[in-house]
Amino acid sequence: MPHHEYVTSLLYKKKTPLGFSLALSASLGIINSIFVLGWILDIKWLIDPFTSESPTKLIAAISFVCVSIIILSLSYDNNARPPLLTLIHIAVTMLFIHILAIIIFGFVTQINTGAEFIFTKNSSNTSFSDILVQKQSIGTAFSFSLICAIAIQAISGKSNYKFSMLIVGNILCLIGLTAVTGYIIGVPVLYFDIQGVSSPMSIYTGVSLIVSGAAMLASGRIGDH
Repeated sequence: MPHHEYVTSLLYKKKTPLGFSLALSASLGIINSIFVLGWILDIKWLIDPFTSESPTKLIAAISFVCVSIIILSLSYDNNARPPLLTLIHIAVTMLFIHILAIIIFGFVTQINTGAEFIFTKNSSNTSFSDILVQKQSIGTAFSFSLICAIAIQAISGKSNYKFSMLIVGNILCLIGLTAVTGYIIGVPVLYFDIQGVSSPMSIYTGVSLIVSGAAMLASGRIGDH
């Protein structure tokens, strides 16, 4: 079935989750693109609009833009995914794997590889841009690892990746909700702020994980109705 007919058939199925998944993944990409723009233009209120103690990290924002594209691609079955979208999916997944490798290596070894400088810029005008090393929390590293695994599973052509998306979607929502709750009630350990073990997860990362998880849950259910 041509991909446009596939999408049309899903949109007109009763209670289809496709529209919900597309809306969430698009919102995720747009919002995090704004964060990236804030870093590029050195605009504080775009980086941290709610003036939290832990502003969004540039490497995390770039990662979530990749995640939004991956989820959009995963909304299609392998045999219905447009060839161009498949190529984009593969390219973005490869980029995401490289970003993930930097995050995990920095987290595990606490060593700066120098690759962190790719995702930062030095400026004396704002404290945000003076953060040359942007280590992620253990929750972020784990969440991105799960998303990366799903993306690779889809590329490999395995048909059961939809079920895996449901599992990962629930985990992402749980991690994100835990972090956001930690900020609300003031318990640092809930947003993975563990001295000597993990840097705090940004509240924006927590919200993005909730959106990512919800989008994956919806995408994983496509075709079930």
